[in-house]
Amino acid sequence: MIQVTTREAQSGTLTVAVIEALADAEGVDATELEYSLGEYIDTDALDVLGASLGNDWHLRFTVADRMVAVDGDGSIAIDGTEYQ
Repeated sequence: MIQVTTREAQSGTLTVAVIEALADAEGVDATELEYSLGEYIDTDALDVLGASLGNDWHLRFTVADRMVAVDGDGSIAIDGTEYQ
């Protein structure tokens, strides 16, 4: 699974970590995605959740027919597949 703490250290936000995971799932560069994450979820709220002190949360949402699962422990999965 993507460890958000590692990805966030590189990318800065949970939003960017999710975008990178979606790009990995589609086999493209993040700049080549044919959609914006903001079309599917409030990215400001996603970043606030990612920056929260607790890790006892789970968020599931759909982006372009893909199921995204983000957990407070820092893991991200797309369509049930874990990404790093």
